[in-house]
Amino acid sequence: MARVTDVRGRPGDIVLTRGAGPVTVFRNPNNTERVGTIMPGALGIIINVDSPAWTYVLWSMPCVMGWCPDGQLRKVKT
Repeated sequence: MARVTDVRGRPGDIVLTRGAGPVTVFRNPNNTERVGTIMPGALGIIINVDSPAWTYVLWSMPCVMGWCPDGQLRKVKT
């Protein structure tokens, strides 16, 4: 099984949500407009990491794309 690490990922890396609670996804890194909510255990792929504390992720279930705080993500190391 793949190990999970806390290292900040790069575009193309696969990530999981951290913790047992849902994670809110935002349209921009300023927290002004919510796009959706991701449930624990969701898989995503990193699209962009230009913001200092935010990562732009495409989530698989539900299919949502937006900015998530770095502290809510865990990179899957294969």
